[in-house]
Amino acid sequence: MDKPSAELIQLAKYVFLAQAWEGTIREPIEKLQLEVLTKGQYKNANKDIMPGIDIITKLDDTWLLSDEDFKAYYKQCYDGYLKLGFTDLKYDYCPLLIAEHMTSDATNAMLDEASKITGVTPHQLMCAGAGLDLYKQAAELTLQMCAPYINKDEVLAELKTKKDDLSQMPPSLKRIEEIKARVKATKQAEKTPTGNHIFVCCEKCEHVYHTGTNNLTIPRKCPKCEHEMTVKRK
Repeated sequence: MDKPSAELIQLAKYVFLAQAWEGTIREPIEKLQLEVLTKGQYKNANKDIMPGIDIITKLDDTWLLSDEDFKAYYKQCYDGYLKLGFTDLKYDYCPLLIAEHMTSDATNAMLDEASKITGVTPHQLMCAGAGLDLYKQAAELTLQMCAPYINKDEVLAELKTKKDDLSQMPPSLKRIEEIKARVKATKQAEKTPTGNHIFVCCEKCEHVYHTGTNNLTIPRKCPKCEHEMTVKRK
């Protein structure tokens, strides 16, 4: 098999980093959350859905808390996040959930780049009959393909984090949002109709916004009347 592209290798590196970072902060955060949950002795406010649970003792069951109890639970967790070093964290956010989303976004971007080889998009993988299993298998195979070309020392160097400063995210992961936006923009461009066409709003107003030929971005709403735009071919 030919060597993967430099872009695919770089995206695979981001996935390795994101996975490692998620694993680094998972233990201290889940330990904190469980301590708060155990101390609170919060009751199940949704016994009509889960009648077999009285006191919430598992993190996966926190959705059973009442709104009032969840606010109290999160407030104590948030205070704990700050003590762990996540001093820039916005209220109502969880560092672990942010890390999980980073892993997901990085994996999706990697599989999107890999689709240039496989011809199968991340969306198609997720919608296949096997559910997320096929998506996870594709991600694992892509990582295995790229791993020999990734400098492991560079990955480890970025993961060297002081125990009292967990908020120091690996610098490369800050690019994931940028990559996610770029992938989204590319997908939007691919959806843009080609060939002669005109942009008009609703039949009632029929404002013509633009006439063109190729690779034009279609505005969602008409700038004149704010109605939804449609495309009509010449």
